[in-house]
Amino acid sequence: MAALGAVFVLALAAWTILYLNPPQQKPQAGAATGGLQNFVPATARRDFPQATFQGANGEELLLDAFRGRTILVNLWASWCPPCIEEMPTLARLQTLQGGEDFQVVTIAIEDAEADELRAVLQRLQASNLPPYRNSDYRLMATLGVRGLPTSLLLDKHGRELGRLSGPAQWDSPSALRLIENARHGSGIFARIPDGASTRQLPPTEARQS
Repeated sequence: MAALGAVFVLALAAWTILYLNPPQQKPQAGAATGGLQNFVPATARRDFPQATFQGANGEELLLDAFRGRTILVNLWASWCPPCIEEMPTLARLQTLQGGEDFQVVTIAIEDAEADELRAVLQRLQASNLPPYRNSDYRLMATLGVRGLPTSLLLDKHGRELGRLSGPAQWDSPSALRLIENARHGSGIFARIPDGASTRQLPPTEARQS
């Protein structure tokens, strides 16, 4: 019995040490760049004029409505932990860079009311982002998106400059530089050739591209 008691005491002591002093985790790859290492520049500038979603009042909107501004389109959902994690950084990006020539456009892929989404965004300190939504998942197909969160960077003509699958720290220095280059058409974005618009493709082919 004494031996069992000693084993129990040792086990309890070991658990206490681990609980109070958890092992240090190695920094994740790309942490210094805010996850922007996953950003993939477009091979050609295509646009998505048929991409539709619902506005704050239930009205149907087109991505075309944002032509004239560089936009970061973020597809997310309130049930998606990585989406929730990055949402405050998107809100800070909008605060830092938002204006007449740039806007963060968040679109929730779920069957939710605008008021519900507003409450979620407010809780995440992201009330400066729109409660746009798409409940039939067609937007994901139109944009060629397979998972959430996914962010697409579009130029002022509505053409894709690149995309990032997964969460990122959108208020990081590397993200701010990425947005600045997109707004001014410099850096990697200056070398992206014009591509065929999805206006010229049949609807089913456009969704698969």
